[in-house]
Amino acid sequence: HPDSMLQLLSQGELDFVAMGDLRNADLADLSRRPLFHMSSNLLMAATHPLARASNLSIADLVDSIFVGVWRHDLTERTVLSAFARHGLAAPSMIDCDNFLVTRGLVLDEGCLVIANRLFFERELANGSIVERVIPDLTYDIAYAMFHRKETVLGRATVALMDQLRQAAVDRFSEYITLT
Repeated sequence: HPDSMLQLLSQGELDFVAMGDLRNADLADLSRRPLFHMSSNLLMAATHPLARASNLSIADLVDSIFVGVWRHDLTERTVLSAFARHGLAAPSMIDCDNFLVTRGLVLDEGCLVIANRLFFERELANGSIVERVIPDLTYDIAYAMFHRKETVLGRATVALMDQLRQAAVDRFSEYITLT
């Protein structure tokens, strides 16, 4: 969970973390090394009744249950504002900060999630989860590596950070925008 990683980073337990750039967190004491931008889209189990439709609208999702990957995050704000803009009641939402539970809720219970391919890469590849782009429910996340400003990073740490950036580029080049 991002909050746990940031706490460990601030306590000096971690040299750096790679994660989405949290807009709602105070990151003033951290230095940021940009990685890439990636869109988050609507994901659902391939067995979900709406999975067969290639063109979905917000109105199609009224009776759906959304699960949030992190508490009070961009996903929740995106879903709530999209439904409000269309004059629709807010959908049911499950607040979950455990990714494994979120995966289970999507695959086994028919919940919907807004997330990016990084989290569901295996399921997207094997066809058990499908992705749908609904402009009102799509948002872009900037990913970065963070470290404490006062910390001098060793050569090995910097080399590892460079390798992680290159691995992300190599693996997800068709889905990311470099920063």
